[in-house]
Amino acid sequence: MKPASGAGRTLHCTVFPPSSAATLLNRETRLLRALDEGSVERAAWCLFSTFDSESIALGRYEHPASAIKTDLCREREVPVVRRPTGGIPVRFGPGTLHVALLLPHASVWLDTPPPKILNRYSRGLLAALQGLGLDAAYTGREFLSANGSHVGYLSFEIAQGGAVLVEIVLGLEAPWTVADDLIAHPAPAGFATGGKPSRSLQDLLSRTVTTEEMIQHVLDGLRRRYGIEPSPADPLPLLSPSRNETPIEDEPLDGFRHARLPVSIGFVEAFVELRERTLTRAHFRGDFLADSPGIGELEARLAGAPCTAETIEASMRSVYDGARHVLLGARPDDLARVLGAATGAMPS
Repeated sequence: MKPASGAGRTLHCTVFPPSSAATLLNRETRLLRALDEGSVERAAWCLFSTFDSESIALGRYEHPASAIKTDLCREREVPVVRRPTGGIPVRFGPGTLHVALLLPHASVWLDTPPPKILNRYSRGLLAALQGLGLDAAYTGREFLSANGSHVGYLSFEIAQGGAVLVEIVLGLEAPWTVADDLIAHPAPAGFATGGKPSRSLQDLLSRTVTTEEMIQHVLDGLRRRYGIEPSPADPLPLLSPSRNETPIEDEPLDGFRHARLPVSIGFVEAFVELRERTLTRAHFRGDFLADSPGIGELEARLAGAPCTAETIEASMRSVYDGARHVLLGARPDDLARVLGAATGAMPS
């Protein structure tokens, strides 16, 4: 694997002033869509953002009532938003730094099959943490670790046309994790963070790491790992006017048959509608990370299909055999099992 060369060496960078999570997610989603559709230059972008208020950012596939205590969030006036990437609930708030790396395709800097996106594109962040004198590692799931603690969270999305978003949330003065009493599903200590504690860089280093310092370390790490040259650029003037949209609209799931199963990352759920042993609709929810075209293809294949174990297994194979689509933190077998539990057609 060689670093980028030629036109692929440019990285457009922007540092935004502190904003709400909703504002950040709106611009991130708009830029990903524009990059995927080709309505902006198909170059790499890196957006740095901080927050002026507290919120909880759900993963793309999480059912709110299953992931967090929604009533308690309302009581404490903590807004709940949804990321365009998968994974567990993450704290967006003061003391954290959000880094959005947007690429026109997965191999823009390194030869990168879709399942290796987080592996390949965590390397610049690891170099940034090492620049702070930390023993940093990416161990294969969705965490950035340093000196034995999780200091950051990674997630991703691959759009329909192949554009890639890698999201990173780093705890600078405060951890990126959501308060334990706001998490809905019971879990053993450390379950959601892979058994390691979550700590801020300030706590680890016993000194303040400013936003400006961390951004400089990230840019230096990207230079060293990918051979790119950051260039200041603001994407907002290039985007169509904002429609004040939320990244992903929640579909009401009241009245659906439902099942939930524990997996390595947390849990997976299936919400289904049946008519005379035919699946009319199936929706997968949970803490897993996946490209949305893959989940969308799977749900479309299941709609109108006979509700049998054989059909469920065949649909899983058609979508997840090979490397076209990515599923992390859960396996296709887990989706088959939870769908079987919801429908009564348990796969073998």
